[in-house]
Amino acid sequence: MREFKFRAFLARADDVSSRMSNRRLLISWLLVTAVIAVPLLSVWQVALAAGDEVRPLKNQTPIAQSPATPVLSARRVPQTLIDLISAGRVQGGSSRSTNFD
Repeated sequence: MREFKFRAFLARADDVSSRMSNRRLLISWLLVTAVIAVPLLSVWQVALAAGDEVRPLKNQTPIAQSPATPVLSARRVPQTLIDLISAGRVQGGSSRSTNFD
């Protein structure tokens, strides 16, 4: 079915082009080509320009040097606990009362 429609379209185009003068036919083809080519070339140029302007989202900052004492250290854990107790952040389990009545 598609082949029939395409052949019918080509036959009709051939018939129309045989009745037109060469100058008018050339002008028609140039107009159709311009109408199709100009938007495609415009989109292509915009895509090229947008591709050249890609920047990273954030400036990369250097990562700070790692601490001298590892996070899981026999020296660090007791010192952290002492700091938390002295700041009053650690609460004992007996000081909180839970009532589920």
